Amino acid sequence: MIVLSLVVAVVSFVAFSPGLFGPFLWDDKPLILGNVQVRSLSAWRSWFTTDFWDVNPEQLQGYPRVHYFRPLVTASYALEYRLVGGEPFLFHLDNVVAHAVASVLAFFTLRRWTGTLAPAFIGALLFAVHPTKAESVAWIAGRTDVLCAIFLFAASAGAALRLRGRRAGLVVEIVATVLAYLTKEGAIVLPALVAFEAWVAFERPAIDGRTARRVVVAAAPQLLVAGAYLAARAALMPLRPTMPIVSPSDHAQMVLESAGRYVTLAIAPHDLSGQQALLRTLEGRVVHATGYVVLGAAAIAVLLAVALLARTRRPAWTMGIALFAALIFPVSNVVLTGLSTLVAERFLYLATIAVAFFAATFVEEARRRARDAVVLGAASLVVACSAFAALGRAIDFSDEARFWTRERALHPESVEALRYLIGRALEQRRYPTAEALALDARAQAARWYRHNGSEADFIVQLMEVRALLTPDRAVARLRAIDDFHRSLLDPTASVASIETDRYRVELPLSGVLRDRVRALRSRIAAARADIQSRLGEDAAARALVEDARRACDTCPRPAIVGALAAARAGDYAAARASVAAVGDRPEAKALEESIAAADVLRRQAEQTSGPIALNLRAMELAKLEAWGRAYAVLTPYRAQIELAPGFAIGFAELAFRAGDAPVARAVLAKQVPQEKIAPMIEEWARKMGWIE
Repeated sequence: MIVLSLVVAVVSFVAFSPGLFGPFLWDDKPLILGNVQVRSLSAWRSWFTTDFWDVNPEQLQGYPRVHYFRPLVTASYALEYRLVGGEPFLFHLDNVVAHAVASVLAFFTLRRWTGTLAPAFIGALLFAVHPTKAESVAWIAGRTDVLCAIFLFAASAGAALRLRGRRAGLVVEIVATVLAYLTKEGAIVLPALVAFEAWVAFERPAIDGRTARRVVVAAAPQLLVAGAYLAARAALMPLRPTMPIVSPSDHAQMVLESAGRYVTLAIAPHDLSGQQALLRTLEGRVVHATGYVVLGAAAIAVLLAVALLARTRRPAWTMGIALFAALIFPVSNVVLTGLSTLVAERFLYLATIAVAFFAATFVEEARRRARDAVVLGAASLVVACSAFAALGRAIDFSDEARFWTRERALHPESVEALRYLIGRALEQRRYPTAEALALDARAQAARWYRHNGSEADFIVQLMEVRALLTPDRAVARLRAIDDFHRSLLDPTASVASIETDRYRVELPLSGVLRDRVRALRSRIAAARADIQSRLGEDAAARALVEDARRACDTCPRPAIVGALAAARAGDYAAARASVAAVGDRPEAKALEESIAAADVLRRQAEQTSGPIALNLRAMELAKLEAWGRAYAVLTPYRAQIELAPGFAIGFAELAFRAGDAPVARAVLAKQVPQEKIAPMIEEWARKMGWIE
């Protein structure tokens, strides 16, 4: 047993080892990097008094969410953050190690359930390397499933001891039960595991009325605990479903589609994705995958028939089917929660113990009809194929760009993939790409996700990109963007619209879109503040920054814009304070360096006068990317500047960045050969992000 346990642990570790070197991905960022409860162990009381996603005011302004209670998971993140800060390796390492522990416990569980060693070993290996595990193991945010499974297996083992009259079993069961419920809501399936343990303890009898009653009585304490937990959650922290009202027909199809997808993922996992079955609506109706609906109905009918027919001669089949059904029932969409996906691979983490039990049972039965070498060889081949698929899937989580590029290929309508790709393009200053992606995201959101108002998010982001593509001297265009933002925030406006040189945007301000715009108030006010600051309206810019901060005092965008606006206005003390409010986000260091360099230039300018002071002032504003304002400082002295070749080219670049391309070309024509002008202009445009 010890040697085989080590093999299970090693195989499970190796299968998902590519995830060790992955980044913080998707939900990892708000749950860890942006979570005020994780940053300090002194926040430990809040782990038990707030919901899992109550991470910061910015997150609370997001879409309505399901309220989770997972204090032990938050505690694990906080301890890791205390040790290594924002480095992801330890977080990933703990995930993989926890999965190895869960896999070994699964082996012990299967050994107990089957009464045989080799089949239990094969089943445990299949559990350990099932490809759907990648989402729970290689993704830090998937840890909830792994930890919960560990405690549930421990509680199940304790129940097995209790049912055999061992007093220590009750202690183990109680402690593990408490820990499981502090880890994830999925712990409510524990009665099903205990019922299975009772059936095993009763020596695996045929399933009849008497057996059913005995099993229910044995699981009664856990049923009472589950009922009490659900009642307490309903009173203190309800799940608060966020789904729009759906018809009974739509609801039934959602349940059937969920069943079809779970059966497919359990038996033949393919096209694995972090966004399985995206929940989409079209003209107010839920869009269903008809093939999976039909498959789900057929699977339920077949499995139910097999369970009924096998209850006497092959009760293990009946119990295995019942266990699988019980383990996926809480996530079967019988109770709608409004998650963005209908199902998720991580929801199968624990349920694959039923799949592993079936595998072990079939191996045992096959050994009676064929040679051990043949049976175990075939089973090993299945496990090897599964491990290879798991390894490939874990690799997807090792690189953020790879992950989201694959998601986009699988789901062109995925706004989450588009959100990442837009952000990446903005970081790389590829603004035309960012604008094209934002237009696509807006179209996808308007078509498929009208029920959550995400169209407003992408319209706001689209205008932010349009502002980046607009030079400071294009005052009319910048003011048009600002007017559009003002319309968004006007409670009396029924629609906000803007006409650009490339497209027209129109957003009705009613219903869920109005609600979403209200939630985006801080971001919109910050966007307006940035435009006002670029135009030199310092008082208006700083007032808008305060408005943005009132709407969300911990959001990074108001702090970033506020730092720039304060520095451009000459208030460097306020600028530094605003930078400090950004925290240790990646953009904070670059912002701090720019403001420090600009402040040095300001002090130098104060110690001199004349043309040098003017040049230093322009350089100060350029450091703060206030190109139009810097250009305005030097424009009156263009004639003198053109006489100094060392300054003229810099002035030409400043003119171009500010949006005065004719002056830039005219100045260059006096300084460099004609054939060099176009390449220089192109290079400056690329630095600004206007071309790629």
